[in-house]
Amino acid sequence: MNLFSYQGPVDLMLRYGEVPGLTRIADRPGVELKVNHPGLGQEVEVSIDSDLRLDLAKGPTSARLQLPDGKVIAGRIVRQLVSGFGFMLIEDKDCSWPTEV
Repeated sequence: MNLFSYQGPVDLMLRYGEVPGLTRIADRPGVELKVNHPGLGQEVEVSIDSDLRLDLAKGPTSARLQLPDGKVIAGRIVRQLVSGFGFMLIEDKDCSWPTEV
């Protein structure tokens, strides 16, 4: 098991939709998040602060988190937390993201 936990500033990108030409990206640099990553193949829990709750209400389909040390966690959002203050994602190492927003 490869447990990883982090709390602090993260550069967050949320993707809405997966259809080329219709996909929208929201870039949220330096937001405060808490990340619990229990290991490869396990769902990653991402807790947000209240400022991002509206972004989640819009139903993002995937997320990309870049931590200050350069580590990137990206994948498909499988569900939102019941509290509305976060989401669960399945990490996908092959998940491609645009280099410009």
